[in-house]
Amino acid sequence: MHRLANQLRTRLESETCENKRQRLADRYSAFLSAEIDAYATTFQEQSCDRDPLEDLKRIIPWTSNTLVTEMEYYGRQAHRSAIMGRFEDAGDYLKRANSVSMFIGPCQEKINMVFLDVLVKLREFENDPSDDLMHKLMETGKYGLSLLEKEDEETRCLWKRFFAVRMTYCALGMGFKANIIDRCSVTRLALQKAELLLKQVDTESIELKHEMIFLAARARFRDLSGSIMEACHDINEAESIAVRGNFTEIKFIREYRQLIENKISAWTTVTTPDGSKEKSN
Repeated sequence: MHRLANQLRTRLESETCENKRQRLADRYSAFLSAEIDAYATTFQEQSCDRDPLEDLKRIIPWTSNTLVTEMEYYGRQAHRSAIMGRFEDAGDYLKRANSVSMFIGPCQEKINMVFLDVLVKLREFENDPSDDLMHKLMETGKYGLSLLEKEDEETRCLWKRFFAVRMTYCALGMGFKANIIDRCSVTRLALQKAELLLKQVDTESIELKHEMIFLAARARFRDLSGSIMEACHDINEAESIAVRGNFTEIKFIREYRQLIENKISAWTTVTTPDGSKEKSN
């Protein structure tokens, strides 16, 4: 992806025909957006020779729909700021993205911007797990889901999966990397919301990483619902996928798997009349 983006940038900078340059700029902005998202979701360090976000900002005037490109730029700047823990900056960028989006009809770029808004709020919630932030994230997620009404079935299933799982993470006190958030108590109402959201996830033909993310969420839900053995099965499946895919969430998934196993161990250990411990049948 990085190599193709560089090739497009070279062609774009040398193109003198305005119409051809506009088409190249549209293609280049799509590559840049995908590259930026890849860095954000895989927690990779970006290439040191160039900043794809600055490149995206630079070509906004050259694209066929400058409003869409500007919205994409602000949304991704917001997510980057949140990753760096600069939540005030992230909020400012989101305000700009949302202001621009008011002039844009339903489209996948707008859906993606709203999803980035959810991710920003989830990262902030991880830092400050407040009821207010959870409410804002859930409302943003609902808005994103409402934008899917006119999309085709495949697109709806894909985006519904993205939104529902991240909303579930928030409801269950989980962070972006499937880590359990300290100081976050899960209420009965939040557990009910999580159950409804998980039922919306279509796991048919699900991508490997998203299957892992979903299984971690379902394991957490089953754990908190008292179905500890089912939770253990799900978290083991999630860990297996994380190992196969070499996903960075593996550290937190293993920690949670150990926590579940400790619960099972404590649950199956009984105290004998002489005060010693033994496993129950």
